[in-house]
Amino acid sequence: MLIAVCIDANNGLFPLTFAIVESECIESWEWFMNRLKVMLPIIPSRPDLCIISDKHAGLIKGVSTELPWARHIHCLRHLRENYKKVVRGFGLAGVDILCDKMYWA
Repeated sequence: MLIAVCIDANNGLFPLTFAIVESECIESWEWFMNRLKVMLPIIPSRPDLCIISDKHAGLIKGVSTELPWARHIHCLRHLRENYKKVVRGFGLAGVDILCDKMYWA
């Protein structure tokens, strides 16, 4: 399931659209971004559009292909979780404390 949400006037998450796809791949994300752009005609007219996502290769490619003017940044929560996996792999103590420091830095 691919989902697009936005921030509403009350700083809450507002669902825009979703799609059920066969797999989370480059083709699915490109198709989803294209459909999002077509279904919401305001998107191409927003020079300040910012996409926040995880670092999935298909999503990165889909945004760069279909929304090349949009600023695309990576979600800090996802980066923190990926960092946590790497740090745990080293067998270090205090992983959560270290990851919290990375998050706040």
